[in-house]
Amino acid sequence: MHGRLKIRTTEEERERKKKEQALKVKAYKAAMQLIMTKRQKQEYDDEMLNATTPILQRNPDVTTLWNIRRECVLEKVKYMNSLTEEQKTQDDNENKNENENENENEKSTEETKEIKIHQIFDKELKFTENCLPVNSKSYNIWHHRCWVLENSPQADWQNELMLCSAYLKIDERNFHTWDYRRYVADKAKISKEKELDFCTEKIKVNFSNYSSWHQRSLLLPILYPYKGEAKPKKPMGEEKLKEELEMVLTAAFTDPNDSSAWFYQRWLLGYSRPEMAVCAFRANKKKIVIAFTKPLTNKDLKITLKSKDKEHELIDWHTLNLGPSDSMLTTTLKTEIDLKIFNYIEVYTPLYRNLASKWILQKALMDWSKTENIPKQLNLNDLKQLTTLTDPQYLCIADEILLSDNLKQRYTQLKTFQDI
Repeated sequence: MHGRLKIRTTEEERERKKKEQALKVKAYKAAMQLIMTKRQKQEYDDEMLNATTPILQRNPDVTTLWNIRRECVLEKVKYMNSLTEEQKTQDDNENKNENENENENEKSTEETKEIKIHQIFDKELKFTENCLPVNSKSYNIWHHRCWVLENSPQADWQNELMLCSAYLKIDERNFHTWDYRRYVADKAKISKEKELDFCTEKIKVNFSNYSSWHQRSLLLPILYPYKGEAKPKKPMGEEKLKEELEMVLTAAFTDPNDSSAWFYQRWLLGYSRPEMAVCAFRANKKKIVIAFTKPLTNKDLKITLKSKDKEHELIDWHTLNLGPSDSMLTTTLKTEIDLKIFNYIEVYTPLYRNLASKWILQKALMDWSKTENIPKQLNLNDLKQLTTLTDPQYLCIADEILLSDNLKQRYTQLKTFQDI
């Protein structure tokens, strides 16, 4: 009938969606083929940039395309700089005998270059803003935005703060936005007090906000450091700690079933605060990576590695996240070092059959190497020599290791090889 909307049957709707999907896949493959071909030819032009746009606007999680956009932007900036240099050379030739106007021309050229480069980066920022509504929890979008601002000659950090506030109104628990806000607030030199006030307002709006409680736990130890002598140290000063406990109890009573406030209370009471310690260590002759239980700043950090007869003081540490602090630090060695302890795991890896035996034997081997009675050569036919070995020492030289549950229970009671 005229004037009435036709309602498609289920089969018709399914067929229509199938055709739409096929067209999208075809367009996607064609665009990706064009992009990869141009990248292989190193053609980082506007056509390449425009080809990535519709794909990322639909799916912003294609990391490769963001990398390609960065290459295109850098190529544009490089081209702009080359034009500026050519213009400067031309002006120098024309103004050889006009010294009065030389400084003005140079200044004008530099200002024009900066404006045009800023426009290139500003266009990228606007593009990321168009992508954020598609998925505001995309790592790639926020990371690309950071990259653009770091390279732009005129980064507007106040505008970024307003963007964060806008997206935290949409979803106050979006930890991607909170993480980006920490980065922006640091760049904009926003005081910790103001950030704490902002955090408090967000918690008042919604107690069930893990990200906001976490932000609070980062700010309070800086603003209200603990100056007592209790060990382990409390997260903040006594008075502020009491205020925070009252606040978190109010949140818990408001919604007892919400876990975010309870997690924050555990942090306040110190249950979830680990002591500073090394939890992982990896090294070769040229590079060292150390993981700690807590974030450390790389500023003026010095770590000394010791062997029996040598000491190596390591400086110039860098955080893996390239930020001011991180729990993982790395350094590149200027000279190769050869510490026996570094080689233990590598040499004895074929002997380890499971993780439990690996660490037990590693400890036994390290302890044994520090004693004076470690044999230079081991004769397996020498019964006298074998009977003087303790159980851990015997296991260290075995060809294959498989600790049974029964042996692990008896492990501490065994004294010598004869006791087995």
